[in-house]
Amino acid sequence: GIFDGKTYDEIQKMYPEIHEERMMDKFHFRYPDGESYQDLIERLEPLIMELARESNILVVSHAAIIRCLLGYFLDIPTGIINFFHIYILISLQLELIK
Repeated sequence: GIFDGKTYDEIQKMYPEIHEERMMDKFHFRYPDGESYQDLIERLEPLIMELARESNILVVSHAAIIRCLLGYFLDIPTGIINFFHIYILISLQLELIK
């Protein structure tokens, strides 16, 4: 969206009304020309179904996608995933038992 590359602090200072709207419902909030977590999950659904069939997977991505994947594979309610703090430049290993 139009806020790519901006920090949350910058958005809060420059667009306080948008920041406030996001804080009220982070899961459904959509930045202008961006997507919400709900949109992202819908877009990722075919990928998630494919990943679920595999045994070894390497995913390199940004935090929002990692949150959605972890939410699906760990069966975490959708309204909670957007609160996960995902550190940058970190590797996570998830072992799924089928």
